[in-house]
Amino acid sequence: AECVSDYGLIADAYSVGKTIRYMLTGVPPEQSVNDFLAEKNSVMNILGRKVGKIMAKDKGKNRKKKYRRTSDLPKAASKVVLGLTHW
Repeated sequence: AECVSDYGLIADAYSVGKTIRYMLTGVPPEQSVNDFLAEKNSVMNILGRKVGKIMAKDKGKNRKKKYRRTSDLPKAASKVVLGLTHW
């Protein structure tokens, strides 16, 4: 017990929250949801995806990615994510 730090459980809860947020929204832990969505919805990214779809040889593997805001999640899931990631 002497080697366990005081902040261990807080850091673990924060990490779990960030992992759940990533699994539910697809947004990396180091990025805010708004910045991530703005980047994904930029004109260059949209054009790049469209060109990639046209040039793709195997159309069967293309699937649309959906990035969600935390507010789009069910209330219970949103409360868990916010409770674990916000101090």
